Amino acid sequence: MLFLLTTVALLWFPLRSIWLHHAAISLADDRTAAGFAALVARSAPPNAIVLTAGDQDTFALWYWHFVEGDRPDVAVVARGLVRFPWYRDHLRRLYPDLILPERAESSLAGQLATLNPSRLIFPTQVTP
Repeated sequence: MLFLLTTVALLWFPLRSIWLHHAAISLADDRTAAGFAALVARSAPPNAIVLTAGDQDTFALWYWHFVEGDRPDVAVVARGLVRFPWYRDHLRRLYPDLILPERAESSLAGQLATLNPSRLIFPTQVTP
């Protein structure tokens, strides 16, 4: 009996807290990422290379680009991943016309602009 009471007490308080505060902490109606992606979609020039800076902009734009299928002319490139050979191989398969540097340097935007003169570089930066 003591085990049952202890179990109920241990489960009751966290579950009650979740039930009481779910509306306050739920992000189901947060449209920040969608708004950011829509802004980039409207702002990026045709055939741009959208160069993302961090997780927030990268994941929002990947969803917008690959799931929603918006702006197939744009290449979304995650700046932090370009240094990895597997990611450069992935980008080459996704965007066969995109020319990537063999080694990404601190001036990645300049490298991409030099190697892809017909495509404008569109860097993003999300500030918390």
